[in-house]
Amino acid sequence: MDTEQMTRAGRPARQLAAGLGLLLGLGGLAVVGCSTIGKPVYPVLGSVEVRGVPIQRVSDVTAEVFHDHGYKVGSLGWETLTFERDGSVMNNVTYGNWMGPRIRERVKVTLSELSSGGCRIECSAALVRNEGEPVEDEVTIYKWNGPKYQHLLREVAKRLNAPPVKPK
Repeated sequence: MDTEQMTRAGRPARQLAAGLGLLLGLGGLAVVGCSTIGKPVYPVLGSVEVRGVPIQRVSDVTAEVFHDHGYKVGSLGWETLTFERDGSVMNNVTYGNWMGPRIRERVKVTLSELSSGGCRIECSAALVRNEGEPVEDEVTIYKWNGPKYQHLLREVAKRLNAPPVKPK
């Protein structure tokens, strides 16, 4: 067998090994990538602590404040509340929904009971493209938009007649 025949004979084995290596590499990436799907982490855009008010009352007043500012209740859980409203014209221009469905603003508020008897209220937000579609896309809203949300949380504390306490 000359060198040309040996080279041709070894080619299918190398192609198979390269294909197998590629397949295993992509499979590993898929496994690692799939563990993060559906678990986005959003920065906290605002937070306050209130004391001397039951957490259910805090939840009710939080829903009231967001409703008064044009948000609709997406879901109300024991510790997590979700509010939504249409995004601004600028959101639609920036994120590409010029003619299709509007961008939606989704705010997630988390209530945490503190060992000191108070309650911490934190919120984060995202802009949602293709809401309700199989491929719904959330775009994180970052810290520079935080003052708007901080203002809403301070209003919650004010309505509860509880002075907001800065979190430690």
